[in-house]
Amino acid sequence: MKHFAAIVIGFGAMAWSPALAQTQPPEAGAPSPAKVPEPDRVPQIARWGATIKPEIEAIVGAKFTADVAIKVIQLDDLAQMIAAPIQKRMADAKVKRPNGTEMGETEIRVRSMAAAFKVATRTFGMYRYEDKTVYVVLENSARYAKRHGWSADTADHAPKLAVAHELVHALQDQKTGLGERLKAASGEEWAALTSVTEGQAVWSTDQLAKKLDWPAANAVLWGVVTGVQTEDEPAGSEKMPKVKVPDGAPASELYDLGKKFIEVQMAYAGDGLKGTERVWAIVAKPPVTMAEVKEPEKFVVKR
Repeated sequence: MKHFAAIVIGFGAMAWSPALAQTQPPEAGAPSPAKVPEPDRVPQIARWGATIKPEIEAIVGAKFTADVAIKVIQLDDLAQMIAAPIQKRMADAKVKRPNGTEMGETEIRVRSMAAAFKVATRTFGMYRYEDKTVYVVLENSARYAKRHGWSADTADHAPKLAVAHELVHALQDQKTGLGERLKAASGEEWAALTSVTEGQAVWSTDQLAKKLDWPAANAVLWGVVTGVQTEDEPAGSEKMPKVKVPDGAPASELYDLGKKFIEVQMAYAGDGLKGTERVWAIVAKPPVTMAEVKEPEKFVVKR
């Protein structure tokens, strides 16, 4: 799933990646979300996304060069969208069962849908590079709000901040061709690129939340990604479990390290590029290993 950037538990990013698709399905007996969001919220969140673009541009130091569609999508439709590339990769790779026998077409389809639903049920927003569109899943945020006791304001603000996060990915795509670069990258190079671009999106969302005075919404959004509560998270909100990637590391690692990397670059006061100009130069020519991401002070900007 390198073609998606998403605000989910362990999916990057976001952005979106099979390694980040290890989420857990809703708990047994959890309240079922409404299948159709309130009619007035569908255009409202799209209108909000359009009006907030100048604020995002000011924060990141770059302007949108094309319009970005913002659409509300249902959980089932999102799962189908996510499942398609998983199914294709499994079929192309001729995936085998543990006993060495090849999986049939039906089994591959079922397994890809199961993996897709684990991601889709924890997705608030997603920028899809193929059609240059931000998708928002209001029913997911509504379910989390009910389950974890968010206030009405927090429930309203959290999906909006998710949209803002995904709009940063759209800007990255417009300015640096991020979608094609993620598609071409693999291994450490893909992880480093994902970490840095997610870091920029998380940092930018933090700045926007401060400007709007939405600390609780930003805290729960970060809690969805990391499973870690902060002091700004609403009282009574239950701690969400951390999600693990196959090697056992927290799925939030790419986001967390990327955010710290961007914070160091924004604070850089030495010679050469500074601030958002420095960050954009790094997004264009990022680290190629996670070891570089983990030592942001040593990274040399390539022009």
